[in-house]
Amino acid sequence: MSKNYIFLLFLIILIAAWVVQGIYLPLSDEGRVKQFRVEPGQGVFGISEQLENKKLIRGDLWFNIYYLLTSRKETLKAGNYNLSPAMSIPEIFAKIRKGKTTPNKITVVEGWTVQDIGQSLERKKRYSAEEFYEVVGYPITQKSEGMFELTSSLEQEYEFLESKPDNMPLEGFLFPDTYYMGEEETSRDLAKKMLGNFEKKYNNLNTSSEKTVFEIVTMASLLEKEVKTLKDKKIVSGILWKRLRNDIPLQVDATVSYITGKNTTNVSINETKIDSPFNTYKYKGLPKGPICNPGLESIEAALNPITTDYWYYLSSPSGDCSECSEGGTYFSKTLRQHKIGKDKYLGN
Repeated sequence: MSKNYIFLLFLIILIAAWVVQGIYLPLSDEGRVKQFRVEPGQGVFGISEQLENKKLIRGDLWFNIYYLLTSRKETLKAGNYNLSPAMSIPEIFAKIRKGKTTPNKITVVEGWTVQDIGQSLERKKRYSAEEFYEVVGYPITQKSEGMFELTSSLEQEYEFLESKPDNMPLEGFLFPDTYYMGEEETSRDLAKKMLGNFEKKYNNLNTSSEKTVFEIVTMASLLEKEVKTLKDKKIVSGILWKRLRNDIPLQVDATVSYITGKNTTNVSINETKIDSPFNTYKYKGLPKGPICNPGLESIEAALNPITTDYWYYLSSPSGDCSECSEGGTYFSKTLRQHKIGKDKYLGN
C-alpha cells in the first residue's frame, strides 16, 4: 500500500470525523433551552447564521452543509421554537422542518384595558394593535364622548354578551389570564379564548343577581382599578351599589383616568368636569361601560357586596395610613370624615 494512498485515507477519515463532529455532535452536553424564532420567508442561510449567533450550533457552515446534503427542497417553517445547544443539527433541523413550534405565550394582566392589550400584542410583534381593536370593536376615537363606531363580530356567539349595549367594545369581558397561541391562530382566536375563559369563570361564581352581566362587569372594572384586596373590594362594592340606589354620584377617580388615558389616581378638579358618559363625577349611575378587564376577585366582589355604614372610601397611594384597612383603604361614614381622610392621607 503506497504512502500516498495511506495519507489520502487518513485525510478522508479526518475530514469525515470533522464533519461528523460539526453536524452530529451537540455544541454542549448541558444546554439551557432557548427561544428561537424563524420569521416567515426567512432563508436557510439566515436561519443558520441566527442559530450560530444564539450559540445553538458550532457554526452555520455545518447547518448549511446538512441542509444541502439532505433536504434542498424542504421548506423550513416559520414560528417559535424551544431549542437547546444539547441538540444536534439533525435534531434542530427536523424540529424546524416539521414545524414543531412552541405556542406563543400571551399574558393579559388584571386591570388592563383593551388598549393595553393591543399595545402589548404589538410590542411582542404577535398581532397588530389595530387588528386586535377591530376584532373586539374598539376604535380609538371619541372616547371622551363615549362614542364607539364598531361592533365586534363576536357578540352573537356568546349569550353573556346579550346585556351589552350595541356599539360598545368587548372591554371588561376579555378575561385576564395567560394564553398560549399557535403560530396559525389569529387575534380573533385570541379574543375567543378570552371570552370563553370569561364565560367559564363567570358561570362558576354565585351569579344569582338581579343585575345584568354588563352591570356586574362594569362595577367589577371600577373595583379592579380602585381597590387591592378582595375584602376591601367587597366593602367598596357595597358602598358603590348603595350610592347608586340612593341616586348619589359614584365619583370614582378611575373613570376619569380612563377618559384621559393617564395612569394615575391623581385627578384634577378640571378633569372631573370632562363631558363624558364615563365620567362618574359629572353623571350619576354607572359609567357607560367597563373601564378595564377585571379579574375574578373583582367580579366576585361586584356580585357579593358587603353591607356597611360607610358611604365613602379612598385608597392611600403611599400605604402610610394607620386608619386604613390591610388593603390600604380608608373608609368613612360621613362626608366630613372623608374630607379629613383626604387632607391627612392624600394631601388635598
